[in-house]
Amino acid sequence: MIVSFSLCEKTYNNKDRIGEFFVKVLVTGANGQLAYHLKEALRNENYTYIGYSRELMDITDSLKVNQVILTEKPDVVIHCAGYTNVNKAEHNYEQSYLVNCVGTKNIAKASERLGAKLLYVSTDYIFDGEKGQPYIETDQPNPINVYGRTKWLGELEVKKYHSNYFIIRTSWLYGNRGDHFVKKIIALANTRNTLPVVCDQIGSPTYCSDLADKMIEIMESNKFGIYHVSNTGFCSWYEFSKKIFENIDHEIELIPVISTNLTQSNQAKRPAFSALSSIYLNRQGFGEMRPWDQAISDFLFQYKNNRLFNKEGE
Repeated sequence: MIVSFSLCEKTYNNKDRIGEFFVKVLVTGANGQLAYHLKEALRNENYTYIGYSRELMDITDSLKVNQVILTEKPDVVIHCAGYTNVNKAEHNYEQSYLVNCVGTKNIAKASERLGAKLLYVSTDYIFDGEKGQPYIETDQPNPINVYGRTKWLGELEVKKYHSNYFIIRTSWLYGNRGDHFVKKIIALANTRNTLPVVCDQIGSPTYCSDLADKMIEIMESNKFGIYHVSNTGFCSWYEFSKKIFENIDHEIELIPVISTNLTQSNQAKRPAFSALSSIYLNRQGFGEMRPWDQAISDFLFQYKNNRLFNKEGE
């Protein structure tokens, strides 16, 4: 049952998680694609879900953040909200910093004051892409764009102001809600016969449904720290695109191109190789995510059967 309030959306279930430390989870950035999947996963696991969008809680307002968190008294805060437009961040550093760094500090301090666990969602873009192989959790961040820099600063705020935190670094997200690469490239393919796609940027595509399930598994533990949580393996955007169209039986000529040939002057630099390796997931006993190609096949099976990109998912 979903009960709508003037302040936020709350989902109450008929039973609590008996014998466990927490039952109530507050999610920021409630209108985003990851939060959408978290809501579904939390509801399926019989948690009490509390979702706050930007309109209902401006995370850059420390007084509002304290008011909301200390009033709601969640046992866990999952911080999904952020300034995520990579290109716009290059020309709007102040706002990106305010949301990703100061906003995260506000969430961390309020959660710590309450004694709630904190999960902060970070990104593969904190790395420069020069390693040439997947990054592990102990590799030194060196972001090359404003978005990556401000998300890394957000990580530092979490470490500084919170004692029981999980930092979840992930990459190349797609899911049932909002804009993302999979949705955009399918839409483009419906309007043309050929499509240039970048072939020299490598990463780990991640299905938000898989990510949400793994995040809940992690939050149920007290194994705090930094985790890389993406579907396993890696590919280029070109290889990812090929797999997408193979799965939906759509014939189109994909043309591999070097990123510098497509990048415009107003666009942010992207790391050439930002794939993530989930060493700590295995070390802490959570198990790694399934391969990226299996995840996209499952996602697109639903797409072909008209169960995706519906009115709610848009």
